[in-house]
Amino acid sequence: MTTPTVDELLDTLQIPMSSASFDAAAGLRRLAAEAAGRPARRAASPELVRARQARQTLNLVSGWVLDRPGAARHLSHLVEDPPPDLPAEHKDFAAGTMVFACLLYLTGRRESAQFWWQLAAGAGDRAAAYCLHLHHRELDEPHEATHWYLQAREPSESEAEPGNPLINNAIDVLESLARYSGKHGRTRVPTESLEAEVDRLDTRDTCGIVTLPNLRLADRLRQVASRR
Repeated sequence: MTTPTVDELLDTLQIPMSSASFDAAAGLRRLAAEAAGRPARRAASPELVRARQARQTLNLVSGWVLDRPGAARHLSHLVEDPPPDLPAEHKDFAAGTMVFACLLYLTGRRESAQFWWQLAAGAGDRAAAYCLHLHHRELDEPHEATHWYLQAREPSESEAEPGNPLINNAIDVLESLARYSGKHGRTRVPTESLEAEVDRLDTRDTCGIVTLPNLRLADRLRQVASRR
């Protein structure tokens, strides 16, 4: 038996042919339908979702801090008083440091914001500890986030007294305010108009941290807030 040639093999192939004419319009419609039905992008990971939620909440909380009556006054106390030597219970120092940290965060100086939040938390401001919790959640640093969460949850001496329920916990209050602001779209102090003043301060020392604010920044914050 002889081996068939290539031409002979090709002759034996049965290629099915359709008598129907090709519908170009229908083909284009099928291609469009397939393109529209492409699978959606993969859902974000739980870590990414937590980071986004933390960033959103921290933006709302920081905006609320700047929007509070007296924010500029608190900031001016930070300028006028010598912060490194103040006792931990000095409320003006803690409040001013909190305002400055939130302003730094909203203007993109997040490392500096972390530094000033830590100073405020060390001076007894549990809202600053909560901001640090959110900040580390945004950075996906669970150990640090848990540490500052516990610090924020720590009741004050008056709250820890027997028979005094913990109804004014910093986290509960701030999260409620953040939800309210997010739901109702409350406007905040426009930090864009404060950028130039923060830029003047952003000389960055050897540690890369924005140094103390000045009265010019406090006055500018007061002017911006009064125009809203």
